Amino acid sequence: MQHRPRQLRGDRHPVGPAERLAGEQVRAAMAGDTLISPQLTVRLLRRLQPLPAAAAGVSGLTGRERDVARAVAAGGTNAEIAESLSISAGTVKTHVASIQAKLGVRNRVGIAARMWAAGEAGGPPDPAG
Repeated sequence: MQHRPRQLRGDRHPVGPAERLAGEQVRAAMAGDTLISPQLTVRLLRRLQPLPAAAAGVSGLTGRERDVARAVAAGGTNAEIAESLSISAGTVKTHVASIQAKLGVRNRVGIAARMWAAGEAGGPPDPAG
């Protein structure tokens, strides 16, 4: 008899951040990738010193793309970035795809790494100012 893992869904068994991260890690492993926690990623990226080559790549982004890329580097989700910039989540997704293409990276971690390396990972802009 095979043991089947219990699904952690529904009202009786809510899925928390740790369970979601574990699920993402399993999916990444199955795809041949590696996933580390966003908190660890940010801690590692903070140790990077600005690199001139990274700054050159970032300089090709539009102002709005830079805003989105900074927010990605700060760990923002599409919904959070959209709210802070007063744009739709779909527009954020479009900007993220454009940023990935311009920077030659595969994912949000790549965007964050390039922004941190360029010394431009200051977080989302203040909507008030």
